[in-house]
Order: sequence, then C-alpha cells, then structure tokens
Amino acid sequence: QRQGVIRDPLGSLLRAVKRKLKRASRSPTVLSSESQRVIDKRCANAAFISSPVSTVYLKLLAELCAERKIELRLVSPPIAPSIQSARASSGYGDQFALFRSQILSAQPALRWIHPCPYEPSGDAAFYDGVHLEQGAKDAWGQALARLL
Repeated sequence: QRQGVIRDPLGSLLRAVKRKLKRASRSPTVLSSESQRVIDKRCANAAFISSPVSTVYLKLLAELCAERKIELRLVSPPIAPSIQSARASSGYGDQFALFRSQILSAQPALRWIHPCPYEPSGDAAFYDGVHLEQGAKDAWGQALARLL
C-alpha cells in the first residue's frame, strides 16, 4: 500500500510533464553534427554540457510538484572513482556545480542532495563507470531509503 502512495502521484506527475514537453516542441528526427560533437564530449568526460531538455524538464517537474504540494528532491547518483577522477581533471565537476546552482536558484523549492549519499566500493561496483552492478544497486537503494 505504501508503494502506491509514492508511485501513483509520481506517475501522474511524470505523465503531466511528458504532455507539457510534447506540446512545447517536436523532437528532431536526425542527429546534427553539433549534437554528435556534444555527445562525444560528454562521453569523454571532457565537459559537463547541460541538456536544454533536462533544464526544461526540471523546471516543469518543479512547477508541477509545487502545484501539487509535493516536495521534490534530486539525488546525485554514485559515479565510479575513475570517472570522478577524469571529470575532476577536466573541470567537469566545476561546470556541473554551476549548472546545479543555476537550477537551484531558478527553482527555490527544489532540494538537490549532493554529494551522493552512497560511496561505492570502487570501480568494480560499476559495470560501465556509471551503472551499478546488482549488489551495489541494493546498497544504493538502502542508502536512499535511509535518506528518505
């Protein structure tokens, strides 16, 4: 029963955001060369480049949560230590911090929990640097449950 208390309003909220995004614009059908360059830079951890879709999505999500009196908390995910190191040396972390502060100042009701409340045991906890192996997923879920 408790699951439905969280899942049902969240599902309704996400469907409302999806409808607003669909009305706002049409997605491109062909990837531009500029978009491909952005994807390549992101994959190399050379720079944090915020997606305009993410910015609009977060804004709409925050507005809908405020309308429905739902507290919105974003939690930074765990990242493999080797990826963190690559990002630290490229300035990625500073760029992400700027993005996060801009989002927070634009959406005062939003709460962003950073750094991540779970420290993975090392790169072995991830199968690709950003996605957790099953055992680590369980530990991440327990960390989130304690947080909430």
